[in-house]
Amino acid sequence: NFDDNYQPTRRIDYIMCSPDLIPIESNVFCSIGSDHCAVLTKF
Repeated sequence: NFDDNYQPTRRIDYIMCSPDLIPIESNVFCSIGSDHCAVLTKF
């Protein structure tokens, strides 16, 4: 997604399987030259 100034906007998706799950570790991997990031979370 790009705003009016053609700047990439960040979108964060949260996927929760259970409200009892608490993330113990989270790693973010962003690809170079794009606005796509992947978040790996351990429970």
